[in-house]
Amino acid sequence: TPLYTNALQGHPVNFRTCYPVTVWPVSVKEARFDNPELYTTTSRKPVAAAITVRIERSRGAMRELKIDRLRFYLNGDLMQANALYELIAGQLIGVALVPDGDGKPIVLPPSAVTSVGFNVDDEVIPCPRYSRPEFRLLQEYFVFPEKYRFIDVSGLEKIDADRHFDIVFLLDTDPTGRVVVDANSFALGCTPIVNLFVKSTEPIRLSHLQSEYPLVADGRRERTTEIHTVLGVSASSDASDAATVLEPYFSFSHATHRPAEAGYWYARRTATERKDFPGTDMSVSIVDLDFTPSTPAFQTIFAHTLCTNRDLASQLPAGSPLSIELAAPVTEITCLTKPTRQLDPPLEGRTLWRLISHLSLNQLSLGSTPENLDALHEILQLYTYGDEPSRKQQVDGIEAMETRTVVKRIGNEAWRGFCRGTEVTLTFNESMFVGSSTFLFASVLSRFFALYSSINSFVQLRARSTQRDGVWKTWPPMVGGRDIL
Repeated sequence: TPLYTNALQGHPVNFRTCYPVTVWPVSVKEARFDNPELYTTTSRKPVAAAITVRIERSRGAMRELKIDRLRFYLNGDLMQANALYELIAGQLIGVALVPDGDGKPIVLPPSAVTSVGFNVDDEVIPCPRYSRPEFRLLQEYFVFPEKYRFIDVSGLEKIDADRHFDIVFLLDTDPTGRVVVDANSFALGCTPIVNLFVKSTEPIRLSHLQSEYPLVADGRRERTTEIHTVLGVSASSDASDAATVLEPYFSFSHATHRPAEAGYWYARRTATERKDFPGTDMSVSIVDLDFTPSTPAFQTIFAHTLCTNRDLASQLPAGSPLSIELAAPVTEITCLTKPTRQLDPPLEGRTLWRLISHLSLNQLSLGSTPENLDALHEILQLYTYGDEPSRKQQVDGIEAMETRTVVKRIGNEAWRGFCRGTEVTLTFNESMFVGSSTFLFASVLSRFFALYSSINSFVQLRARSTQRDGVWKTWPPMVGGRDIL
C-alpha cells in the first residue's frame, strides 16, 4: 500500500507497506507479568513466568468482531524488545486465553504463536525472482532486523468475550529483572515500510550516436529521486502509439517468440558525478545477442523503475505523520521509528571480488573444520553492508561450527519412516551481540542452512553459547526454508 509524507519542507517522501495489515477496533489496554501458578500446559516443563496482554474494545461487544488472529510488533527499547522477542519466540510453552479477565483459561499450544518475516511474501528488500530467499533474509537482518520483531497469535476465535480478553504467554524461563513490559511493548496495526515507489522514467530519444543513455526518473526532482531497480524497458516509434516491451539481456527469455532484432536492454549503475547529489546514477544500453550495441527501429525508449528518495527518508524523525492514497478506516498513520539511512551499493573494489567468490562458496559442504567456519564467515560478511562495525562483529561472534549426521523420524506417525540429515551446532560469543539479538541471528541462520540440504535430507541448527551451559536452543529440521519434521 503506498504511503507518503510532505513533512520535509514540501519534498514528498514515498513509502510502501511490506506486510498486510488488518485493522481491528481494539487496543492493548495493559501488559504485565502475571502469576505463573495460575496456569498449566500440556508441556513437561513447568510454567516459570507468564506475560498477560489485555485486549480491549471501547465500544460494542468483542465477540461481534470474530477476531481469529492478531499481529503484534514488539516495540520499545532495543535491548528490551530483543529480550522480549527471544522469550516469546524461543521460550514459549503455551498460550492461555482468558475472556473478560476472569473466565476459565483456554490453553493453546506454542504453535498458536508464529514468528513473522521469514516467509517468501514477507520481503522488505525487493529480490530477483531467480535468487534464493534465504540470502534475502540475511540481507534484511543486517540492514533492518526490526522487520522480524513481529509475532502472530492465532486461535482467538475460541474466545467468547464481551469487552476484553487476555492473551497470556506462558514461558519456561523466569526473566524477572531482565525484561520489563507495558502496554507500549505490544503494538497493533503495524507493518514495516520501505522508501520505494514505482515510477516511469523520462522518455529517451535514441540518437544512435551513443551506446549508453542516462535514465532520469523525475526531471523535476532529480535531487530527491534515485533509481533502485529497473523493472523493465519499453520502446515505441513515431509511427505507432503501441509500446513494445524489450527483454533484459541477462534473462532466460532469449528463446521466446519475440524477434531478436528488436534488441535487449542492459542497465549499468555508476557513482553520481554531481557533487550536490548523494547516491548513484543509472544508464541503459540496447544490445543484440552478442552484447554489441544495436540500432533498433524504435525512436523512443523509457524504463519502468522502482525508486527511492535518496537520503531524504532518513531525515524524517520518529512520529512523522504519513498519508495514504487509498480509502482506509484509519484516523492517523505515523512513522513509529526513525527510518534507517540509505546504504549505497558497492560499485568497485574488494567487495565485488568477494561477490564472485560467492559462486564457489555456494558449493561449500557443511563441516567441522576451521576452513568450513572461515567459509561461513566469508559468506555472511558479504551481507554486512555499510561501515557499521557491529554487523561484522556479529559474524565474528560465531566462534565454532560442528556438524554430524543424524536420523530423525518424519512426522508423528511411525509409518512415515526416518530421514537422514545434518545437525549443525554453532557456538556464539554473546558479548559480540551488544545491541542485537543472538537468538534472532541464529533464527535467520537456521533458514540459511536449509540451502545446504540435499534431496531427501534436512538440516537442523542447534545453538550453544560461551555464556550459557549446554545447548540453549534447537530449531526444527528444515529443507528449502520449510519445517519438514
